Amino acid sequence: MADPRTLYERTVLDHARAPRNLRAISPCDRHAEGRNPLCGDELKTYLAVADGTISDAAFEARGCAVSIAAASVLSEAIRGKSEAEAQAIVRAFASRLRGDVATSSETTSPELDAFAALKDFPSRVRCATLSAETFLAALEKRSELVTTE
Repeated sequence: MADPRTLYERTVLDHARAPRNLRAISPCDRHAEGRNPLCGDELKTYLAVADGTISDAAFEARGCAVSIAAASVLSEAIRGKSEAEAQAIVRAFASRLRGDVATSSETTSPELDAFAALKDFPSRVRCATLSAETFLAALEKRSELVTTE
């Protein structure tokens, strides 16, 4: 089994250097904005939804490598999923970040699981959680600004 920290480092570097889906979707069906006031990360998420399925997921971000990588990984993970599946994936990701290892493997992937290595670094957890909370707000059609504190 690969060392979780090595997988985390590889995943974050890969997605931070070459983020997937780093763009706005126009027009989009849903969007949300989030900020982490502790470190200054800012994130906008965009979803295109067709017949209850996430046909496209993207984001725009200004922030650290962890924040950008988490948004990149999540945008790939929820694309093509039903709204319910996408919500379960995002919630499972956030739970793993908070240290809940009992999260179902059906809603995780090696790239998403790699972020569990952050559990020992609370300030970095907030950076990754921002992506989860902002994508979840878009999925749930919530319009308030998401903040992680």
